[in-house]
Amino acid sequence: MFKHFIITRFNLRLKEWSVTKHGDDVLSETWLANRFQLFETYCLPSVQQQTNQNFVWLLCFDTKTPKAYKRKIEAIANTYSNIQLLYIDGQEQFSETISNAINQSLLETDTHLITTRLDNDDAIHNTFVDTIQSHFKPQEQLTIDCTEGYQLILKQNKKPTLRKMHYVGNAFISLIEAKANFKTVLSRRHNLWSEVPSVQINTKRLWIQLVHQENISNAEKLQYPETNTFTRSDFAIDPKIELKSNLQIRFGNFWSLVQRVLIKLKIVSLPS
Repeated sequence: MFKHFIITRFNLRLKEWSVTKHGDDVLSETWLANRFQLFETYCLPSVQQQTNQNFVWLLCFDTKTPKAYKRKIEAIANTYSNIQLLYIDGQEQFSETISNAINQSLLETDTHLITTRLDNDDAIHNTFVDTIQSHFKPQEQLTIDCTEGYQLILKQNKKPTLRKMHYVGNAFISLIEAKANFKTVLSRRHNLWSEVPSVQINTKRLWIQLVHQENISNAEKLQYPETNTFTRSDFAIDPKIELKSNLQIRFGNFWSLVQRVLIKLKIVSLPS
């Protein structure tokens, strides 16, 4: 009836991906090394432990990816059959390459497809895929929007901050489409699907957005409360990663409120 594709972009030469939020080149080997470390720590294990493995994971790399990293990702793909590697030559080839890969995977019996966005430095709950597919409806277009998740802010030489997050039209959105003339969820930005019928899932926190030095745009959201109560194994998070204590969280939430007031008064700027 349908086939499900998770689409993850890596070091593609896209206009909106030229530099990080701090102005660093996203095609540098330093950036790529850091991204692989985040990918292998957070994203990859969270996908591998999905309770429902009925999906294809399209991992998109630039054709000019250094050979060492091609060998690295190919070794990973050889151990996880859901991965299909795509090497793409610049922005102009992105949509065509994705569409060709999907068409080659679709069967005659498939009437619809689901495409899901997943950034290479983020993580998903182990029931994420199953939840998306359980809300499948055979429509021309329908988004599945899991509005509840977490933001994990990584800081050098400090315990990470975990915030409970509510985000409509977030970067984990999925799109159900009829097979004929499909576009995929990446045909527009994740926050530009509001005119399309949508199912919003708000009963469980199903994703983790990571904030770190190498982000393209993500920044810490001070309006969301800090917490330390979540089941790490649901997201394949290393139990050795120590979160803040209850006392530290109370202080953190108070300090976030102070920062928001100072930002509103234009005394300080937003954290990056």
